[in-house]
Amino acid sequence: MLFEILFLDSPDAIVMIYTEGKVFKLNNSFETLFEYPEEELVGKDLLEHHLPEDREEETGDIYEHVFADEGTSKYYEDQRVTKSVEVKDLLVGALPVKIEGEPIGAFGIYTDITKLRK
Repeated sequence: MLFEILFLDSPDAIVMIYTEGKVFKLNNSFETLFEYPEEELVGKDLLEHHLPEDREEETGDIYEHVFADEGTSKYYEDQRVTKSVEVKDLLVGALPVKIEGEPIGAFGIYTDITKLRK
């Protein structure tokens, strides 16, 4: 129960995805930042709704990078798009989750740094 509350109420936007990029769960801050209610994204490919239009061909490379063999967390600056097509500058954390050495999914953690960039 405590972990669910921490996940749902985190000030950072968090999404849980399966290895093929389909959304499993997202938190309240994700809904607020990206303007998508959970029911609109669950079961859908995260990056199809999330990358700027001119970067859609990068989807496969991004998932490959997240689930690469080293299986370590990655943090980087990038841009994502909200439902209203506003581009956000973000610090992105990609944290793969493994069971017995096999990836089962990942957490995506997003900190909005748009105002810092301006």
